[in-house]
Amino acid sequence: MDPLINDQAAKFLQALSGNLSLLPAIQIVFLAMLVLWRYARYGSCPRAGECAVLIGSLLALYMAGTVLVVLAFTYPPRYEYLSQLHLKSAGLFTAIITIYQVGPGLRKLIIPEAPAASPERGPSETLTKLNQNLEKEQSAKH
Repeated sequence: MDPLINDQAAKFLQALSGNLSLLPAIQIVFLAMLVLWRYARYGSCPRAGECAVLIGSLLALYMAGTVLVVLAFTYPPRYEYLSQLHLKSAGLFTAIITIYQVGPGLRKLIIPEAPAASPERGPSETLTKLNQNLEKEQSAKH
């Protein structure tokens, strides 16, 4: 690992750890920007669920950035520059976001949805149908 990158990443982590209280202010600014943009562009305000998604997404991006810097740009990983709250938050949100993203796909694999009421017919079903129609035509002729 390049010592310059390692040192810069360590400085970034120290600054990040000291400014954790700025995160809610950043989220409020982005939320206000979303509300203003949606109102100006579409004439409606975002619903509460959409605002919650925005706040959760910003928090996830913040935590993902922290994990990336710690694991990819410092060697050995500089956990000591992060506060206990920051470490626990990063671990918790990484787990929550991973489960949220992976869970539905795994659920569909484990518990498949019921087949549709009218599935596509395969070639054997088509041949059976043709044979039945042929037999009906032949019996109608006799």
